[in-house]
Amino acid sequence: MSVGFPPAQSGAPDVPVIAVSGHRRLSLQAEATLEKVLGRLWRELAQEWSARGRDEAPPLIANGLALGADLLFADTRQRNFPAAKDWHVLPCSPALFEASLFDGLEVQPYAAAVLRARYRRAAEGATRQTVIDDGPEPPTSLSYGALARWMVAVADGVIAYWDGQNPRGEGGTGHVVELACERALPVLLVSSDGEVRGAGAVAGKSDDGLTLAREFVGMTLGQFDRREKLTASWAGD
Repeated sequence: MSVGFPPAQSGAPDVPVIAVSGHRRLSLQAEATLEKVLGRLWRELAQEWSARGRDEAPPLIANGLALGADLLFADTRQRNFPAAKDWHVLPCSPALFEASLFDGLEVQPYAAAVLRARYRRAAEGATRQTVIDDGPEPPTSLSYGALARWMVAVADGVIAYWDGQNPRGEGGTGHVVELACERALPVLLVSSDGEVRGAGAVAGKSDDGLTLAREFVGMTLGQFDRREKLTASWAGD
C-alpha cells in the first residue's frame, strides 16, 4: 500500500493507467444497462489492446470502488478484460472507507450484506492500493476532491458513467470528467441510457463503439508513451 499524493509522472506505475468513475446511486434498470454496456466496452478495449501488441503491459484500472458504478466497473472488468488489473485508490484508510460505504444511501440489511461482500472481493482482488490520506478522520468532500485530482493526475485515460450534469462539488464524477477534459486526456463517457461517447482528446471522434474504443486505446497508449519518455528524461537529468 502506498500513501500520499504523488506528482503525475513520478507517482504513476510503468504501465498505462485507466481511471474509472461513476455515480453511486443506480436504479435497477440503470444497473442492468450499465452492466451490459461495460461488458461490451471492456471486451472491445481488450481486443484493441491485444491488436496493438500490448499484451505484455495490460493497463491498471484506478478505481475508488465506491458502491454503484465503481463496483460494476470492477465486476465487469474482471469478467471481460481479465488481463487488466485493478488499482484501489482510497481517500482514507481502508477501515474508515468501508465504514462509510453506505453513507447517504438507503440500503436494506440484506442488500447491504451482499454489497459489502462484493466490495470486499473487489478490494481484495486489487493488485495495488493507494491511500490518499491515512489520518484518523473519515472521508469528507475535500478528501474525495483530493482523490479525484490524484486519479486524473496518474491517468492516461478515463472512463466515466456520468449523468451529464455539471459538477455538484468536490470529488464527484462530474468533477473527475472536468479535470480529465482540462488535461485533454482521452475520455469515454457512458450515459444512463447506455450511449458511449468520447470527450477530452477523443471528443467527436466517432459514433461507432468499436471505432471509439480503438481511438481511446490509441490515445491512452500515446499518453502513456509520452509519460514514459518524460520520466526517462527526468531520470537522465
